Amino acid sequence: MTVDIALIASPLLGSASWEPVAALLPGAQVVSAETPPATGIAYAQQVLDALPDDRQWVLVAHSNAGAVIPYVASRRSVAALVFVDAILPPPVGEQPLAAPGFMPFLASLASSGELPVWTSWWDSVASLFPSAAVQSAVSDQQLRLPLSYFQSTMDVPAGWDAVPCFYVAFGDTYASERADASARGWDVTILDGAHLHQLVDPAAVASVIRRACG
Repeated sequence: MTVDIALIASPLLGSASWEPVAALLPGAQVVSAETPPATGIAYAQQVLDALPDDRQWVLVAHSNAGAVIPYVASRRSVAALVFVDAILPPPVGEQPLAAPGFMPFLASLASSGELPVWTSWWDSVASLFPSAAVQSAVSDQQLRLPLSYFQSTMDVPAGWDAVPCFYVAFGDTYASERADASARGWDVTILDGAHLHQLVDPAAVASVIRRACG
C-alpha cells in the first residue's frame, strides 16, 4: 500500500498555508476546506472525502485542524500523525472546537452567526508572514466560518493515536498541548516561531514530517 502525506489546513485558512512545506515533500497532498463547515464533523468529513482509502497516510494537521484527526485516523489506514502548532485531542472522550474561555471572544466577533476572516481577528498579523506576497496569498483564501463551527464538539474514539505521533510547537502558543504531547511520550519538536512558522521555515517543518514517514 502506498504511503502518502496529507497536509491538513485549518478550515479558517486555505492550501496556501501549507504550500511552502508541500513544495519540499514531493507528492504531498494539501487538504483544505472546500466550503465553510458548520461543525467539526462537517470539516472532518471534507478531509476524509479528500483522502482515497486505498493508501496509507501520514496525517499532518495545523492549528484547529488537529481536532479532526481522530475522526479521520479512525477511518483511514494511517502510518503516523503529526500535529503542527495544533489542537491536541484527548486519547478518548470529547474535543471542543474552541476552548470554552475563547468562546466569548469569538462571539464578540460574529455578525449574524458568521465570523470575519481569521486575519481580522487580531490587530496585526503581518509579523506572522515572511513577506507581503505570502500574506496576500494566504489571506485571499480565507473562509468566513459560522460561529456554530466553534460551538461544536468532536467525539474522540479510543485508539486513534495507536501509531507513531509527533508534535511540532512554534514557541509557546500551544504550550499546554506541547506539554500534553510530551507527557504521552510523543516525539516533540520546538521551533522558535509564531503560529504560521511553516511559512517562515518550511524546511524545518518538512524535516519533522520526513522523520514521521520513517
